Amino acid sequence: MKAVGFTEFGGSEVMRVLELPEPHAGPGQVRIKVAAAAVHPADVNIRTGLSARYSPEANPPSDVYVVGWEVAGTIDEVGEGARPELALGTEVVAVTEPKLDLGGQAQYVVAPAESVVRAPKGVDLTAASTLLMAALTAQMGLDALALARERPWR
Repeated sequence: MKAVGFTEFGGSEVMRVLELPEPHAGPGQVRIKVAAAAVHPADVNIRTGLSARYSPEANPPSDVYVVGWEVAGTIDEVGEGARPELALGTEVVAVTEPKLDLGGQAQYVVAPAESVVRAPKGVDLTAASTLLMAALTAQMGLDALALARERPWR
């Protein structure tokens, strides 16, 4: 399987097309045939070693790092115990955890079922691949603000 990543910290010159073993879905996981993967500033921070400098426990050294936090594609393997709506052939979006597993910029990605949802209807998979991290960032901002819930209809 081809993936995009690096094997040493540095600038954009360390990025490579890597040949890796094809992953397979285990219990509670699905495998996604990737159609699109987003690119984030976090990928740059990890590639340059900045994240490891500030948070070494969360960014352990790795022989291979595949970039990409979110993907869109089609489920082509389903592990035992995955939710029924995550069936073969379903178009989905998912958040990956590049520092713990392989990131999203690969031909295939295995993700925990709880990190995978159906892709929005009527949205192409390239656009859909950018939705989850933006939504997560917005939710984290709202949580941090701890705004009182107002009811404008009153």
